[in-house]
Amino acid sequence: FFFESKRWAEVYFLKSTPVTMFVFLVLLSVIHPYCGKTEYTILSLALAAISALPAVIAPPSESISRNPFWLKAFVWNAVFGFVGNYLWTHYFYTLLGADYTFPSYRFNDVPIPCYFATQTYFCFYHTVTSVALRATQRVLRRKHLIVRRAAFGLVIVGLAYATALFEAVSIAAFPYYEFEDRTRMYVIGSAFYGLYFVVSFPMFFRIDEDCSKPEFTMAQTILDAFAAAMIVTLLLDFWRMGVGSILPTASASQSLQVPFVSV
Repeated sequence: FFFESKRWAEVYFLKSTPVTMFVFLVLLSVIHPYCGKTEYTILSLALAAISALPAVIAPPSESISRNPFWLKAFVWNAVFGFVGNYLWTHYFYTLLGADYTFPSYRFNDVPIPCYFATQTYFCFYHTVTSVALRATQRVLRRKHLIVRRAAFGLVIVGLAYATALFEAVSIAAFPYYEFEDRTRMYVIGSAFYGLYFVVSFPMFFRIDEDCSKPEFTMAQTILDAFAAAMIVTLLLDFWRMGVGSILPTASASQSLQVPFVSV
């Protein structure tokens, strides 16, 4: 049994984020020819603001002073998403042949709208998969421990790959997020992107899940997000060294170069 605050937050995110993402994608596909740096920033900031809306609409029991789950979810995803954009996007540039070509203000050569848009996407992903993982636990609760752990791990891997593939396909209509080989990106690149979620889904799921244990503090939540980010960074770099670029034309030296370190 999980905390009531987590239940309220999950209902809110499940109702708000899919609609917001859909509207965002439709708007983006229609108005992108008329958008400049400022317009993209404002649009993505509005998208991110949906995840913070509980600060205004939540009942008194979910007020910020009570350290509610929605706030911990917001902060956890903000930390994890920031690291992902700031560092891991460069793996996409180098190993997956990705590129953002829309006009944008940039931070560490990553469009600032990406930092904002990621917030709502990650809140949606981690909420949906938390519900799915909870249901999986209930189905497996009478199984042998080894069976439970193996099946739970397989569900996490499946959800991670499906989430990565969903995002790659869903934003295909936006012409300014380009890949040198889109088919390889869908098939192989989704496995690379899925490494984010193989780590983050089970780690996020743990937060305030067990009522028999104390709730996470905000400090624990932030440290947990950074810990998840460090594990993902290592996995991505292991891919860089072991697998390299998904592009057949990439050179060995290109794959061996740490993408966010200049030499």
